Amino acid sequence: ECISLITNDRELNKLIKKELRSLKKKVAIERRTKLDNISKEKYKYIAEAEDLLVLIDDLGYLKVLDVPKNYSKDNYSEFKFAKIIKSTDSLRFFTNKGNYIQLKMLGLDKTKGKDRGKLIETLIELSEDEKVLLYDSQSDIIKSDLIILTKNSLLKRMEGTELNTTYNSISFTKLEDDTVLDIKIVDKDLYYDVKVKSVNGSLKTIDKSDIKFLKKTAKGDKVFKNIESKELIIIPKE
Repeated sequence: ECISLITNDRELNKLIKKELRSLKKKVAIERRTKLDNISKEKYKYIAEAEDLLVLIDDLGYLKVLDVPKNYSKDNYSEFKFAKIIKSTDSLRFFTNKGNYIQLKMLGLDKTKGKDRGKLIETLIELSEDEKVLLYDSQSDIIKSDLIILTKNSLLKRMEGTELNTTYNSISFTKLEDDTVLDIKIVDKDLYYDVKVKSVNGSLKTIDKSDIKFLKKTAKGDKVFKNIESKELIIIPKE
């Protein structure tokens, strides 16, 4: 019989069909869960939020770790940036070219052991001569105000909600033959003195509330005429 099955395809197919019919009778149980006629658009995947510790050192190496027990930020004082961020959140980077770049936490692997981490420049796309000036979580940025100063002494204040976007990269200010010199994230409800230093040593102090709120598509107002700025200093008021 075995030789017959090997040499005769018709006999082999008959045996396969017989076995399948027998198996069907054994497992022919009515489906216990009902399927509704719901389109794919009505389904939404919701990732489970996990707390992650994000560390960035002075050289721009980024590490992602599980939050240790008894976590204290003081234990990570050697890092330029140390913050607990939800895995469903994203890191955002401000550059001197006026770009606001997203790095989703879900796309980052946890750093193994004592590895140094990965350079920011290898994780996001930067153009030639483009540099990262500042970074923070998207959730904290949209709850804050931003003070932005350009090399050509244009200053503006902007609500963080202007940057509430899912796009991977957008412009956070308008630049014309100019670059962003510095950007500060400040608390909406606190008062600050904003000090701007020029390249020739001039210093101008402006109350935060006197700086106009402008959209991300605006350039800003002149602090110094025909003089480039050198430094932006934010000092909280008592």
